[in-house]
Amino acid sequence: MSFERTLDAVPPTLFTANGTANGLVQVASTAGFYVKTLAIIQAPLLPPMQVEIKRVIDQHNMWVGPVGAITLRSDISAYTVSAGSFMFSNENPKAAIPMETRMLASYIQEPSNSWRVSAVDEFGNFYSASNPLPVTGGGSSGGGGLTPANYDDVKIIRDSNDLPTQYQFYLAAVLVGSINVFYNANTSAIEYKKV
Repeated sequence: MSFERTLDAVPPTLFTANGTANGLVQVASTAGFYVKTLAIIQAPLLPPMQVEIKRVIDQHNMWVGPVGAITLRSDISAYTVSAGSFMFSNENPKAAIPMETRMLASYIQEPSNSWRVSAVDEFGNFYSASNPLPVTGGGSSGGGGLTPANYDDVKIIRDSNDLPTQYQFYLAAVLVGSINVFYNANTSAIEYKKV
């Protein structure tokens, strides 16, 4: 099966807390685990248990249960940290979500009337002030880039068409750098140049 039709396998990740009777799993990282995919919980002296991911709560916690209804949970209390319990997943087919469902899930109603495309981290959390987008400077010209470590505020300068023409970076209210934006005749950004 082609890679586009499957989700990557997830290598073994250790439990960081004992399993619970209501299917709560706490692992080092939930990255790569998705709702409705099959996973295997295992420990050296216990039989493997196949479970279905019911909900990924955050980067460390998720609910699991038997294959079936999303509300079913499995008793995984036998799988403990001291038993060396871990969880992994083989390749899984991607969920076939009907096009109408996908469209409704990503469409923003009035007044916007637009398709929503949002950047998220590997755990599905939106980037925000409390979950900033990881940025490193440099680009193709090498070092000297602006990183969140050396600025704490950004002012956006716009032209009469409301297009950003310059980003000004400040640290403690002092300008520490600027980036000019250049556009082609179709108003597509074609160059970002550090001032």
